[in-house]
Amino acid sequence: MALRSAVCRLLVNPHRFATISASRAQGSAAPARHEKTEQRPKAPKVQFNWRDALELEGQLTEEEILIRDSFRTYCQEKLMPRILLANRNEVFHREIVSEMGELGVLGPTIQGYGCAGTSYVAYGLIAREIEKVDSGYRSVMSVQSSLVMHPINAYGTEEQKQKYLPSLGAQLLKFLPALSL
Repeated sequence: MALRSAVCRLLVNPHRFATISASRAQGSAAPARHEKTEQRPKAPKVQFNWRDALELEGQLTEEEILIRDSFRTYCQEKLMPRILLANRNEVFHREIVSEMGELGVLGPTIQGYGCAGTSYVAYGLIAREIEKVDSGYRSVMSVQSSLVMHPINAYGTEEQKQKYLPSLGAQLLKFLPALSL
């Protein structure tokens, strides 16, 4: 048992093993003295940014940052107070979704047809800002954008795109709350 603990200590601290070897070579069991001990430089402390844990901020384009920041301002200043009151009164305001359509949030990745034509990263940033305020409105926005508008844009005829996408990008469909909930 004592041998095992001695071996473990030697394996954990390899410098100690070198000291014992040097002292035994001189014929003494006393540990060898080092005139100058090397001190390793301490590693700098890593700063953790909990707001950007994956350090993705530096990978965003200027346009994506502008979209995120402007929509964050809208969500915190205009959307939050109205949604707090709506939640207290158990009301869903359809005009909020129509307002989001006016801002280009509905179907934001679709090019043309009155839609914003932004990147999918910008779409994710927009969804994240809405989600911070209320997941119900984010769900409605995502369902209309991804489950309704995207298939029409990807698989519909040009006639269907002309007919449906401009109005879907501007306002909430009447049947959509039932579809999403």
